[in-house]
Amino acid sequence: MTIFKNDIVQFFDPKCGKTIGFVENRTAKAMKLVYEKDGRLFSYKTNARIAPDALIEALKVMPAEKGATIPARIQELVNEATAPAAKKNAIVKFMHEGKECTGRVVKGGKNAEVTLDEQHVIRLPSVDLSPGTTPPADKELEDWSILSYRVVHGHDDSEPFQAVIGYKGKPVIYASNDGWGGCNSYQAKTSAAKEVLGLFESAIADFSNRIGNTYPENADLWVHWEWYLRPTGLSFEKYLSSMPSFD
Repeated sequence: MTIFKNDIVQFFDPKCGKTIGFVENRTAKAMKLVYEKDGRLFSYKTNARIAPDALIEALKVMPAEKGATIPARIQELVNEATAPAAKKNAIVKFMHEGKECTGRVVKGGKNAEVTLDEQHVIRLPSVDLSPGTTPPADKELEDWSILSYRVVHGHDDSEPFQAVIGYKGKPVIYASNDGWGGCNSYQAKTSAAKEVLGLFESAIADFSNRIGNTYPENADLWVHWEWYLRPTGLSFEKYLSSMPSFD
C-alpha cells in the first residue's frame, strides 16, 4: 500500500503496539514517521540501510482507520503541515502574548511575516493565522484606501513602490516612489480624477491641521500607514502624533 507525505497512519510499534503516526517526510529514498508517547514526540527514520518500503513493511504501516483517535501533538503537526500558505497582502488575525492582534501579511508562505505594530514585523506559521478585517479608518478619512500596493525593484533609500489609491472603493490615484529617498509621486488615474486628487490632498492636509501636525509629507505617511499600519489597529492620528511637528 502506498504511503504519502502528510498521511495519518497506523503502525505496529514493538514497545507500544498499535500506534497512530504522521508521515512528516516521504520520498523515494527517505521517510520520517512521527508518533507521540507520554506526551513526547518520537520518530522512525530511514537511513542508508533501511529504505522507505522496508520501514513500511517492518512496522506494518497503513492508513489510519476512519475515526481513529489522533494524539494531540500529532494533530498539531497535521494542522501545521496541511495549513494553506498565507497569502501576501492579506489582512489576518492572530494571537500574540495572549492578545488577539491583526496585521497585514508582508511575506506569504507557510512561515509568514506579518505587521504587528509601528516597529515590528513578526514571523508566524500560517496555521496560526486566520482571515481578519481592516480596522476602521480615522474619522474624515473613511472614503480613502489603498486598493493595491506593490514593492518594485529600485534604489533603497526609501521603499520603491507602485500603488493605487481608491476613493469610496474606486481607483482614482496612482502613487509611487522611486526609492531614491524623495517624496512620493501622485497622479490622477484619469483626467476626470484630477479633482479627486485635489480632494485627497485636502483631506490629508485638513486632518493633519486638525490634530496639530503639519509635517510636510503627511500624504506619504498616510500611504505607509494605510498599507502597513492601519491593519494593526494603529490610528493615523496616533501615527502622525509620533512625528515631529513643523510650524
